[in-house]
Amino acid sequence: MVGCTNNSATAKCNDICNDFSCKDESDCNGVQYGLWCDGKYTPPKQICDTIPNCSNGEDEVGCFNWTVADHTTCQHPKTTNTVYSITIRILIQDNMKCFISNPEFSACLDGQDQTNCSDPERVVMQCLSQGFPTTISKWGYCQGYELCDDGYNNVCVDPEIGCNIHKGQLCDGYHDCNEGNDETCKDLATVRCIRRFRSPSVEKNVSLQIPMEWVMDGQVDCLDGTDEDISQWKICGTDYYTRYQELGTECEEV
Repeated sequence: MVGCTNNSATAKCNDICNDFSCKDESDCNGVQYGLWCDGKYTPPKQICDTIPNCSNGEDEVGCFNWTVADHTTCQHPKTTNTVYSITIRILIQDNMKCFISNPEFSACLDGQDQTNCSDPERVVMQCLSQGFPTTISKWGYCQGYELCDDGYNNVCVDPEIGCNIHKGQLCDGYHDCNEGNDETCKDLATVRCIRRFRSPSVEKNVSLQIPMEWVMDGQVDCLDGTDEDISQWKICGTDYYTRYQELGTECEEV
């Protein structure tokens, strides 16, 4: 329980802060929490701000490599001191972003710790967030986080019961669902592209076929936008019967 002092080894790395500094957890998950000093709580935004808030200067120790640009402050979803009504906020250094020791444990309530990944091995997709380019980690999709302006990190499907995956994981050559329904692919385009979402199982910069139902569906699925570039596809039919086929093919009857 937050506010209780318990520094036993068994209490470490269990996603529960055992004191106000939360050192028992920060040693395990790379997240630095606010400090409790001089009888008051010092939030992360006041740590490493060049202004000592603790009489012993603890809040300004080890800040030589910290800048405003290389860390994120966010609200922790599990650590709230109800006794003092203090919502503990955490500060995440850049090299620890997009990393969690337990996939079910998110450091930030809004998932912001899963953006702007410094390690490309943790990245599965790119998008604009509040108008700025960002990367999303393999723990930042299909979680309901509002990270991408177009919501693409939450464009998810259920190919079978108990299997919720990103749209981009369909027909990529890897079985993500137990029964393999994510690879039951019909009407694949011969056109290949590097998908905007890259499954953790797929090698980087590999061009894959895409389902024809992705063509001109209003969502950019190819990194180069091929699937939504009308000049790359043949238009067949009109109005309600409008459909798209590959260039060089004959329009099929419907």
